[in-house]
Amino acid sequence: SLTLKRDPARAATLSAVRYAKARGIQVSYDPNYRAPLWDSREHAIEELYGALPLADVVKLSEEEMAMLLDVPADDPAAGAKKLLDMGVKTCYI
Repeated sequence: SLTLKRDPARAATLSAVRYAKARGIQVSYDPNYRAPLWDSREHAIEELYGALPLADVVKLSEEEMAMLLDVPADDPAAGAKKLLDMGVKTCYI
């Protein structure tokens, strides 16, 4: 997920993910948010959230789930529903 921080790494990552998806390769994604590594929380949310629909398998902490999906940290069912609704096939919270 840190490669999503800025181009050219961001563009290369998204290109590789789209390449894999087009060929039926499963994509897993762990946003692994670390505040000090991002310019701002808003930038992190924008980039990390934007990659969620590209993944088949997503692993999120409860805090990441709350931040990215705008659901209470103590409601993993709500987070799982949002992920499944956006096309994720398997999620771990």
